[in-house]
Amino acid sequence: MDLLAILAPPAAAATLALGSLRLLVPLLPEPVPSQDDPTPGWSKPPYARLACRRTLALTGAAGFGAGLVCTTQPSTQLPLLLVLAGPTAALVVTDHETTYLPLWLTRFCGALTLLGGAATSLLCDDPTAFGLQLLAGALAAACFFWLVWRAGAGLGFGDVRLAPLLGAGAASAGWPCWWAALLLGTALGAVVGLGTTLWRRQHPHPLGSTFAYGPSLWLGLWLGLLLT
Repeated sequence: MDLLAILAPPAAAATLALGSLRLLVPLLPEPVPSQDDPTPGWSKPPYARLACRRTLALTGAAGFGAGLVCTTQPSTQLPLLLVLAGPTAALVVTDHETTYLPLWLTRFCGALTLLGGAATSLLCDDPTAFGLQLLAGALAAACFFWLVWRAGAGLGFGDVRLAPLLGAGAASAGWPCWWAALLLGTALGAVVGLGTTLWRRQHPHPLGSTFAYGPSLWLGLWLGLLLT
């Protein structure tokens, strides 16, 4: 594989991620304050101000790194994986910065995932079987995280909406990858949650032990693809 073929997917993913953060995130409507907000002492950074140098660098690095993982997969999977490496990277960076997975940006990424999944299926030898595999992976991930959310395990419903996107991406590489992505993302989230709790005991924060779970789930997808 020549250098251009290696660098093209990560460059495309980083460009899509940066474009989404720079052009789409500032247009998102702010969430309506609620009396039931568990963190009333914390002021969420406005979406319009998220596209600063630090978050742009973080988003570009996330997209580029995920794009590098794309080069380890069959080229037929690129239409789907580039969506998850690009715009969805901007989504999880937004979650990291605000603890919110904005509904409209999640829907946008979901629509692109649907289109990317359809394109990927058409490139396969058996489009119907592969499309059903993607659908099954998406539904299984959504059901699993919905059950976790219903059990009151501290998961936000935004993570439930994110799950089918990641489930479809992991299922594109087979069920071993789906399981690996699910387990790795969940385990990574648990580690981040424990570290956040321990850190904030010594360094109090208005969010308490609340943290963004979406980035861990997203990283689990790429670790699963890389390891399987």
